[in-house]
Amino acid sequence: MVGALSALAAVLDPRALGALFGGVGFPAFPYHLDLDVYRVGAQRVLDGLELYSGHFHIIGDIYLPFTYPPISALLFTPLAVLPYTASSVLLTLATVTLTWWILAHTVHLAAWVDRRSAAWVAVGLAAVLIHLSPIHTSITYGQINVLLMAMVFADAFIVPRRFRGLLTGLAVSIKLTPAVFGLWFLLRKEWGSVVRMGLGAIGATGLAWLILPRDSVKYWTETLRETGRIGGEEYALNQSLNGLLYRLGLRTKTSEGGGAAVGDGAANGGGVGGQVGEALRTAEGMHGVHGVHGAQLWLVLVILALIVVAFVMVRLLRANAPIVALCVNALFALLASPVSWSHHWCWAPVLLVAIGSYALAEQNTRKRAPATSNDPTASDASADHDDPTASDASADHDDPAASDAPAGTTSTSRATSSFTRTEHALAGPRWMWIALLITGFLAFALEPTTLVPFNDHRELDWNFWQRFAGNIYLWWTLIALLLLGFFARKHLAESSRSLTVP
Repeated sequence: MVGALSALAAVLDPRALGALFGGVGFPAFPYHLDLDVYRVGAQRVLDGLELYSGHFHIIGDIYLPFTYPPISALLFTPLAVLPYTASSVLLTLATVTLTWWILAHTVHLAAWVDRRSAAWVAVGLAAVLIHLSPIHTSITYGQINVLLMAMVFADAFIVPRRFRGLLTGLAVSIKLTPAVFGLWFLLRKEWGSVVRMGLGAIGATGLAWLILPRDSVKYWTETLRETGRIGGEEYALNQSLNGLLYRLGLRTKTSEGGGAAVGDGAANGGGVGGQVGEALRTAEGMHGVHGVHGAQLWLVLVILALIVVAFVMVRLLRANAPIVALCVNALFALLASPVSWSHHWCWAPVLLVAIGSYALAEQNTRKRAPATSNDPTASDASADHDDPTASDASADHDDPAASDAPAGTTSTSRATSSFTRTEHALAGPRWMWIALLITGFLAFALEPTTLVPFNDHRELDWNFWQRFAGNIYLWWTLIALLLLGFFARKHLAESSRSLTVP
C-alpha cells in the first residue's frame, strides 16, 4: 500500500520523487507558494517578530501577508525548521495519502465494501481524482485544505463519540471556515459534540494567546476585520457567491483596496464576519468599501444558501447518506465565503465518490435475526462497517446491526446475521446520477481560467457563455443540491437502521 501511495505522488508529479531521492535524474521539485507563506510566518514566530505587521517577502517580487490565526503559525513551525524541499515532499505526500484515506473510508462506508477492497479501489480513484483542479491546485500551491478536510472527516466518522467535535474545533482554530461544520453536529442533535467543538477551538486559540499574546490581540481585533486583505473578488478562480455577484456586475467596489495574490494571501476564506457586518451597516445607510445593494444581495444569498443546504442535509441524513450530507455542509462554506479559490473545493472529489457510492453501488445490509440465549452460534461479532453516524447509538464503534437487536439482549444472545440487499439512499434513475458525476468530473477537471479570459478585470466583460463556463463550479453545485434534496429517500434510516453506526 505504501508503494501504491508513492506511485500516486509520482503520477501527480514525477519531480516529487526526484526531490525525495536527491534529485538524481529528475527535474527540480516544483515551487509551492503557499507553503512558503506558512514557512515565513512560522519563521517570524521562531524569531520573535510580529506576525501581522504587513506583507512579507516570499520569493522574487512577491510580498504576501500571513492571514491565518496565530495557532496555525505555531503548528507550521516544523515546516520552517525542515529544509524547503523536505517540507514540500512531506506536504505533497500527506495530501495524496489523506486524499486516498478519505476516499477509502468513503467507499467502505457508503458503498458497503470491505476495508481491504475499499483501500485498493481508493488507490485507483485517488490516482484519477488528484488531477482534478481542487486537489491538483492544493498540491501546486502547497495548501493545507486536504489536511483540514481529513480532520473534519475523521471527527465525523472515525473519532469515538465521547471525543467528537474536538478535531473540528482544532481545525476552526487553524482556519476559520471549518466552523460551518457545527451545522453537521447541530442537525444530528449531537449537543456534546457542539460543545466539544467550541472547547477545542477556544482551547487552541487560548493556547496561542498565551504563547503569542501580541499577535493574538492584533489578529482578533484588527487583522480579522481587514476584508481588503482578501482582494480579487471578481477573479475567475473565486468560485463563491460573492465572486459570482462581482462577475455579474451586481456587486462593485466604490474604492479600491490592496489585494493579495491568489495564493495564501486570499486563501484564508476569512473576513466573513467583516463582510456580514458591512452588509448590516450598509443596510442602515452607511457606505463601506463595497456597494450598498451588492452587500445586501450577498447576505440574502448566503442566508438562502444556508436554508437550502440545511434542508438538503436533513434529507440526506434521513436517507442515511451521511457522507454526502457532510460534503453538502462543506459546500455551504464554499458558497458563503467571500473568496473560495479552486483549491478550497477539495470536498468536491469526495462528494463525487460519495454520490456514486450511495446512488449506484449495490447496497448490502447486514440484518439481524433474533437468536436464543442457548444458541451456540449467536455472537456479538462486529461488522466491518463502523460508520459512526447513528446519533442515537450508545456505543462508540458497535456493530451497525446492533441497533436492530431486541432490548435487553446480551453479547452472547443478540442475534445471528445475514446480508440482504436494500434500496439506494439516493433514488432516481441511474442515468441521472451518472450524468451528474460525469459533468461534475468535467467541471472540476478544468479550472475556470482555462475556459474564459481572466485577469485585469476581464471577467466583468464576459458574454453569456463565458459567464456559464466561468462560474461552472457554482452552476454544478446548484444542480447537485436540487437533485440531492429531491431524490434522497425519505426515512431510509428508519427502515434500514443497520446502515447507521455509532
